[in-house]
Amino acid sequence: KDYNVGVVVENTYWGTDNGIEQSYCSNAKDIVDLVDTLDSPYMGACLDLGHLALAKQPHDAVIAALDGKRLKCLHVQDNEGVKDIHLLPGLGTVDYDMCMRSLAQIDYQGVLTLESYGFIKGFEKAFLPQVLKFMATRARFLAEQFEMHKKGM
Repeated sequence: KDYNVGVVVENTYWGTDNGIEQSYCSNAKDIVDLVDTLDSPYMGACLDLGHLALAKQPHDAVIAALDGKRLKCLHVQDNEGVKDIHLLPGLGTVDYDMCMRSLAQIDYQGVLTLESYGFIKGFEKAFLPQVLKFMATRARFLAEQFEMHKKGM
């Protein structure tokens, strides 16, 4: 509080040899309970959309439960529901149109942080400027989807 610094809790999961298991804060109830119990304007949630897919949690329901008050930031990444491989949104199983619609419905005010280093790592260094430009274009597209849903289109 003295330094005006916020703290966010990120949803998570456990990856084991037997697959993905639920863990504390892998679901909306745990995150909501934690943020509400701490009851501070400096406390909130960071929602990792790829982690939701791994934990088999419904994106729209979790976004609605966190609402615009609790949800402070997003980690925007994708995966195939098996490993946390941080793909560019749209290359895995996450329904990003539905996520942008759900975020618009709660009047989300935070940022979209691309967490897509799994997409970058396969390219040679010489291609990085083009890859990063493409990633920025994809992020702008998601932001446009969000704005479109806010306008009720």
